Amino acid sequence: MTDQNLFGYEGGGQTEIAPGSSNTKGAYKFTPEELQVLQQCNNESFFKRSLPLGTLLGLGTFMGVQKGHFKASPRFGAFPKVTLAVIVGYFLGKISYQRACAEKLMALPGSYIGQLLRDKKRSKQKLSVICIYVWSIFWRYLLRCWTWQLSQPRHRPTFIQ
Repeated sequence: MTDQNLFGYEGGGQTEIAPGSSNTKGAYKFTPEELQVLQQCNNESFFKRSLPLGTLLGLGTFMGVQKGHFKASPRFGAFPKVTLAVIVGYFLGKISYQRACAEKLMALPGSYIGQLLRDKKRSKQKLSVICIYVWSIFWRYLLRCWTWQLSQPRHRPTFIQ
């Protein structure tokens, strides 16, 4: 697990790509600090999120099968449902740790990946401000239309007698 090429690979005969340079010829070469943070994220996401969540979902599913909330397989019993629950818990745990891992990579000084993530975060913040502005204009317009309709006299049908 200490292999320096764990997350990136060295291309045969390709020049090494320095962090911060454009990557047009091959794969990005991770720095040792980035590899260390990625390995730490992998371990932490497993032990802090995937293992507990997989265990809870697996035990919950097993208890649900035992109490009759879920139907057991006639051939394999609770095994398929429990296995699926553990796998779902594992992936949910890994996915839920992505933001924390991105924050750790963004905290690395001089990291090309960290810079890309910071730029992406800034663009998302700008986009969210724009979305909030457009959304507020939309609601103001709807509110104006609604209050205008309330202020108009209501036409009541007259019945011919």
